[in-house]
Amino acid sequence: MTALTAFILDNYKVERVWAKGGKYGEVCLRYSRSKKTLCTVYFRKSQLGIWVILGREERERYEAAQGGFSPAVREKYESTQTFHDGKWLMFDVENSVLLADIKKLIEIKKKPDSLKAKQSGQSGREKAAKAALCTDKLDYKKEYKDLYQPAAKPSLINVPEMLFIAVDGNGDPNTCDEYRQAMEILYGLSFTIKMSKLGGNMPEGYFEYVVPPLEGLWSQKGTYGIDYTRKSDFLWTSMIRQPEFVTEAVFESAKAVLKKKKPDLDLSKARLVKFDEGLCDRLCTGERMTMSRQALRKCRNSPVKTAILRIFPIPAGTMRYISPTRADVRRKG
Repeated sequence: MTALTAFILDNYKVERVWAKGGKYGEVCLRYSRSKKTLCTVYFRKSQLGIWVILGREERERYEAAQGGFSPAVREKYESTQTFHDGKWLMFDVENSVLLADIKKLIEIKKKPDSLKAKQSGQSGREKAAKAALCTDKLDYKKEYKDLYQPAAKPSLINVPEMLFIAVDGNGDPNTCDEYRQAMEILYGLSFTIKMSKLGGNMPEGYFEYVVPPLEGLWSQKGTYGIDYTRKSDFLWTSMIRQPEFVTEAVFESAKAVLKKKKPDLDLSKARLVKFDEGLCDRLCTGERMTMSRQALRKCRNSPVKTAILRIFPIPAGTMRYISPTRADVRRKG
């Protein structure tokens, strides 16, 4: 991804637009100029997908030069259906050879801004680093409004699999030291990963983003749902969503960096987990964290069984919560 970003920024004046990836990936980054898409990058769990659309004139230029492309690209071109607006070529990027071919396809689609390239004194790597520092950030709360900004009326939603750093614990989050330590671990690791771009150890596939909000799974032994009069009996899992490029290696590297800064912090409590909620209720009351009986009754009467509510754990009974409420299954003990 860094090499492709460097190539595009070296040779084209483009706009970058983040969007949902749909069936092709978790999220996508669209490079466009003059309101026309140059290419689209889809971020997946283990690889990148790159989409290049060739119109009629562009197909003619490709076919004249196709001998210079790899067999994989030629096969993809021949097997892809031609629509009225061109061939929509989707590539799963697995090696540098294919990436080099994609660069040539982009050049066929749009000639590089040679004057811009000559006048630029920055290398592609420097521009990629600069791009990582720009304000064009993926904000999960804005891109996934259906998950993070639900309406007050209960409804069904299919929540996709997501990646989290999680810490388990028990006790009243208002008073227990274990909860305070969990917050220090979660935010410490999340911001260590986010700022890794500055330490010369930028993860593969890194993109600029806003750290997602804190979320939590809450339950109590021997209780269906939540009894807020027994906050000291809470069993909780606090968690922060991570971007798609975070791997076990990136997670362990962040733990090592944070351990040097805060040697007394017990990072063994943190774990990197994939969480797939599937079909759920969602409800946001706009009230205090202690929900009204009427709101809970609406949730419990819905077609999907609701065991406990997934919420952002602002201290119960003391503040209004402003983040969304999503239904969740009971946390395993």
